[in-house]
Amino acid sequence: AKLESEDDQKAREEQEAEQKDFLEGVQKRLDDEVGAVRLSSRLTDSPAVLVADEASIGPAMERVMREMGRDVPTERPALELNGEHPAVQRVRAAFDADPEGDAFGDLVELLYGQAAIAEGRLPTDPARFGQLVASLMARDA
Repeated sequence: AKLESEDDQKAREEQEAEQKDFLEGVQKRLDDEVGAVRLSSRLTDSPAVLVADEASIGPAMERVMREMGRDVPTERPALELNGEHPAVQRVRAAFDADPEGDAFGDLVELLYGQAAIAEGRLPTDPARFGQLVASLMARDA
């Protein structure tokens, strides 16, 4: 993982300030799933990643604990977004068009589901995620 220089950190913080409403809009849509939404300094190819704090037990241990019938602590990771990725830019365009609209909400769900799968988790509602993917695939380009 590359470390962020002071200049890079300052640039990211300025971008976050400029996109404050968008980041808050994504947070509002995912309030039950994520503790924070912020721009990432580490992503280059992926649109989003879930980042747990260092004390987190992680998705594999969560599954083991559930299978053992144990209570699993509720942890809400941060969602880091790659503001340069076309998928995130599309979500931003949907937000700009209608922050309360279904199109924005659906794209936020897809983005979160993709980040969850990449981390080894299931999307919050796997059946709905599958429907959203199928709907997206059926659209004209």
